Amino acid sequence: MPANEPVLWKIQESLETDINAIAAGSGYYYTASNVEGRSNIPQDQVPGYFIVGLAGVTNAPEETQGRYYWVASFDIVATVAHSSNLTDDQARARLFADIQKAVMANPKRTLSAVDYAIDSRVLAPDIQDQYDERTGITVPVEVHYRTLISDPTTT
Repeated sequence: MPANEPVLWKIQESLETDINAIAAGSGYYYTASNVEGRSNIPQDQVPGYFIVGLAGVTNAPEETQGRYYWVASFDIVATVAHSSNLTDDQARARLFADIQKAVMANPKRTLSAVDYAIDSRVLAPDIQDQYDERTGITVPVEVHYRTLISDPTTT
């Protein structure tokens, strides 16, 4: 078994860590809870529910100077309970602002002083309003990164 995890996994861990750091009172509107990239959690379990999932590596790799350059897409899903104090549109705007702030605070997906990505981009959210007691959004995030051609665990 290789000693290191693939760069793609390290990027997902970095996103999960950054989304998990969302906390009301620390410059965010909500507090993230149950940030999870590998399973589904019931939508009614907690307010401020966030999930990070790999949606796919969308571009074929470009080869330059012994490295592949990739674009990975992740979906960050966030829902909150309906509130009598906020409209659903206002709640979704706040969710989007929290996610955008958390992702763009670390666009290079830095973990342990290593930059695993070249850049990260937050794309337009998709409204998720199919839940009776909750409203939310799915926010696509693109992460541009590179790996050695011969080693997907090394940038």
